[in-house]
This record gives sequence, C-alpha cells and structure tokens, in this order.
Amino acid sequence: MKKTMMFAISLGVGIGLVLSSGVAILHLDFTSKASSDFIKAEAKKLGMIEPSEYIDKKQIQSENISSDSQKTIIVEIPNGANDKEVAGILKEKNLIESEEAFIKKINEINIQKKFQAGKFEFTDSDSIEDIIKKIIIED
Repeated sequence: MKKTMMFAISLGVGIGLVLSSGVAILHLDFTSKASSDFIKAEAKKLGMIEPSEYIDKKQIQSENISSDSQKTIIVEIPNGANDKEVAGILKEKNLIESEEAFIKKINEINIQKKFQAGKFEFTDSDSIEDIIKKIIIED
C-alpha cells in the first residue's frame, strides 16, 4: 500500500510538471526577442561589464601587427661547420649582431661545438640562446 501511494504521488507530480510546462509553452511569445541594448542594460544592473568599454582596441591591433611582423629567416648550416663558419652565416642573415659575441656565448655555455647540419627556421627576434639551442647537437 505504501509503495502504491508513493507511486501515485510521483506520477501525479510528473503529470503536473508536464501539463504546466505545456501550458507555459502555449502562452509564451516566441516572436519577441530581447534587443542587445536590453541585454546589456540588464547585465549592467547585475554588475556585469561590457569588455569593449575596458579594452583598447587600437592597442590590441598594434600588438597583433607587431607580433605578425616577426620575420622568418631560413638558415642552412653545412655539414661539419665550425663555430666561426656558423657565426658568419648567422651574421650574414642578421640573426646575430656580432660573430665574436656568438662564439663567446658558445664558450660560456661550455658546449662541445657540434652543430647540426641542415635548414633551420628562426625569427628575427630569436635570442642567441634560442639560436644555439636549435643548432647544437646535444649529447
């Protein structure tokens, strides 16, 4: 008896939800839409902000332009090239300012000066350390 009563209550609640949802759907006006101005006004009432009020679009555009303006440079290191030859190639491609500084940096890092042969892709903003990491053979 108790199970039957619980079932009947659950069934009644379920039927009530279905019927009330159906009535609500029939009485809703689907033709009217909230305008974007209305939505923004309601959002401001709730303390929300409009991002465009706080974002400098000109600054973002200039950052995008500057990040896209990085020039890609392809460098080919020949097989068996020594540090002076590699420094000369990198200087010729304007990736380093000084051949001597490049060689000094290699000596500071205390690597065995084994360069990988092949074509490498760099950007004009790569540091000497970035360049060295790409072209050195690590043991």
